[in-house]
Amino acid sequence: MRAKSTIRRPSRYFFNITNGREIIPDVDGIELADINSVMVYVFEMIDQMKSEPDASREDWLGWRLEIADTSGRRVHSVPLDKGSDWFRYPGELPRALVLHS
Repeated sequence: MRAKSTIRRPSRYFFNITNGREIIPDVDGIELADINSVMVYVFEMIDQMKSEPDASREDWLGWRLEIADTSGRRVHSVPLDKGSDWFRYPGELPRALVLHS
């Protein structure tokens, strides 16, 4: 008898930016293997945002990145201001935000 395969298919995730009043929707999303891949992608996005010449923490006060699956269910949320040291630690994935599936 063969064991069932536990290989997961990639899932599509959407990365919406919101401050609770306004939303910048991600209408396309991206397929990623698992939640750990999602979080790596999130911090790559944050590094890219941070590298903008006029980027400042103040621009993102009250904003967060909300990750949703194809059903629209929020999978995770990452603050883009307080609680997120993305301006202090470029290129580093905060261990507290790494999720294991």
